[in-house]
Formats: sequence, C-alpha cells, structure tokens
Amino acid sequence: MWIRCPKCGRSTRAAFNITLGVNCVSCGKYCSLARATKLGATPQARFQMALGFARVHRVDLASAYSILLGIIPFSKALSIPGSFDYDPGFREAVERGFLTAEQAFARGDRPLYATTLALNHSLDMKTAFLIADNRMQRAEALQGMIEPESPEGSHPPATRPVWSAVRTAGALATITVMVLTSFPSRQTPAARANVAAPPSTSPGAAPGAGSDSSQPAPKRSGAVFQFDQEGRVTEVSGPDPKVVLSELCAHEQFIQNLSPVALAPAVPASPGTRLGLVRDMRDLSGTRCVAIHRDPSNGRWFVGDGLNPIQTQEAPSLPPDATITPM
Repeated sequence: MWIRCPKCGRSTRAAFNITLGVNCVSCGKYCSLARATKLGATPQARFQMALGFARVHRVDLASAYSILLGIIPFSKALSIPGSFDYDPGFREAVERGFLTAEQAFARGDRPLYATTLALNHSLDMKTAFLIADNRMQRAEALQGMIEPESPEGSHPPATRPVWSAVRTAGALATITVMVLTSFPSRQTPAARANVAAPPSTSPGAAPGAGSDSSQPAPKRSGAVFQFDQEGRVTEVSGPDPKVVLSELCAHEQFIQNLSPVALAPAVPASPGTRLGLVRDMRDLSGTRCVAIHRDPSNGRWFVGDGLNPIQTQEAPSLPPDATITPM
C-alpha cells in the first residue's frame, strides 16, 4: 500500500504485513497502520478497497489509503480531473497511446515501478522506464539476456571448440586493453589530481602544445573530471546535464553504488540548475540526487565544487507538474 504523509504530502510505500507503521521517506513523520485490517484481511482486499475509493472520488491511490486509514482528511487528497489519477510521470506515455489512464493508475509511482523492474530483473534504468511506459515489453528486454539451450540429445557442432577458442582470445584481448587503458587511473594521488596529456620536454614549447599539465584531458563524451590529492572525484563537467550525470555514475568510484534515474528541475526552480536523480544502492529508502549547475562563463554544466569529494543528498519533493527526463 501507499501512504500520503499528512505533514509534507509525499507518498511512501508501506508493507502492513511487515510493520505496523511507516516513516515518511521525505520528512520522517511516523504514520500508524494499525487500522489496515479494517480495509481487508489480505493485501489484495485492501488494494481493491482503496482502488474503488480512488475511482469513485477521483483521488490518487496513496490518498485513498490514507483517507480510509484516517491518516489524512479528504481535503488533503491529491486529485486530477479524469477517471483515473495516475503518476504525472506517465502523462507522455498516456498521451501517446502507450498506456491507458487505467494502466498508468494501476502501476502507481513511476520511478518506484521502474526501479523495482531494474532490481528484480538486472535491467538498466533506461530500459526499466521503457517497460514502465509500455514502450517495450519485459520479455523483449530479457530476450537478449537468456542464451537458448541446445536441443536435448543434440550434439554440438564440430566448430564449437574453434569458436570457444576465438571467444576466449577475444575476451583476453579485451581484458588486456582494459588493463592497459586503466594504467593512467592508477597513478599516484598527486598525478591523478592533474589528469592531462604529458607535459612537453622541450623548454621552448608553446602554451597549448602539451606544456600545461593543470588542465584535465576531456573524455570522448566531452566530460572532464577533477580530483583531489587522494584521487577522489571533486568535480565533473560536460556539455549538458545528461552527460555529466552519466559520466559521474559510470566512473569507477561510483559505478558500484550509483545508477542514473532521471533529470529534474531544481527545487526551487532555477534555469541554471538541474537535479540529477540517482539510485544509491547503499540507501534504497528513497531517491538521492546531485545538483548540476551551468557555468555562465562557458556554458558547460558541472557537479561538485572542485575541492571536496562529490556526495549525494536526499532528493526533494518535486511539484506535480515538474518535467522529468528519464536517463
């Protein structure tokens, strides 16, 4: 079930069979679920009760549960004109015909639905959002991840050992390239603080010809990393917010923990700042974010202050009409 917080209005998913109460993911306010059995003896029965209430009164599912449980009054319910009140993130999919309003309503919170798919089926978030919007079928996404088995009793072709050897050689070559290309990142902390082309050995080398080792070398995507003396990432800059967020999460220091989710407007709104929403595997209680700013001097976007290691923070509550761009 979903509960809408009476204090901040944000919705939180709760499992009554596991706990008798839930803390809001945004403000931490505790809400009791002691009256949940009055809605039904099973989760399915409680869901049907809340769904029926939501359809009749045209409110969202979290508000329906909360009203029936006495957590919020009807006046605080969120409503959208129409037969079904669905997550605004599904609006484009509904308008383009990929989902009906009823299907979008049944899927609940869009980021939560997509994240559940990603974690349960080892999918990247971009694919998970495509499935959530019904632009791609789950079986289609998983098809390339499952290698078909050989028919029972069939004999492997004679060329199988040859192809196995070719695959093994290819894998070894790939590993070798990865190891060789990773050497620059294994420099001493002082060297990693200034990642750039090697300085020119010529005393009279002109500026810009390899003599300035203080400028980090940009990646092919246009992203530039800054590091502190201990080799920790302190700033990532790029031509647009999407590149900055993607490169940050793909870096070796963050790839195990951070997964890009979407880009959202800043709260409060600012034309020169975007929020990069991420899923932090170290804290799955809610969505985290980083602030991505635009440098007016050169038009590039950046995250971090260039001095301290980059850290994520709890994502703020977004307004219902916020434009969210999935990664």
